[in-house]
Amino acid sequence: IKPIDPRLLRQARSAVWFILISALISVGQVITIIAFSWAVSQAIAGMLLQHATWHESLRLVAIAAVAQALRAVLGYAANSSAQVASALVGPAWMARRSPAQLTTVYGRGLDALDGYFSKFVPQLVLTALATPAFVVVLFQQDLASAIVVCVSLPLIPVFMILIGWY
Repeated sequence: IKPIDPRLLRQARSAVWFILISALISVGQVITIIAFSWAVSQAIAGMLLQHATWHESLRLVAIAAVAQALRAVLGYAANSSAQVASALVGPAWMARRSPAQLTTVYGRGLDALDGYFSKFVPQLVLTALATPAFVVVLFQQDLASAIVVCVSLPLIPVFMILIGWY
């Protein structure tokens, strides 16, 4: 099973636009997360290792605060666009169905569609963009940490499967 069902994209053209908007918002979120992480790590390292003063680290703290604020705004935008997409996809699909089909699907399918568009698709897009971006940044900043992440990252799905079986 593919994470984004091609049948859904054929049936609901507005879903394609939502996925593109979600990808753009996710790129912004990834940039703000990396900026926040960099600023915080530099501020902490500066204070602990280089004995920087609070005043010297204030610029980095300000960068972290701005990045976090932008991340919150982008999170709100992502949530809002997901709600709009969920609202647009359902009625467009329902308009082309008979009452009998709608009765059958409505109970379980339409409710699942809301969760799919409001939670699953945005998180899928964010994860698909964030993971490689973080690995690239890690390789540039700290080779040892990047190697540890690359070795341990594939273990996450394995443990998720084991937990699911349990």
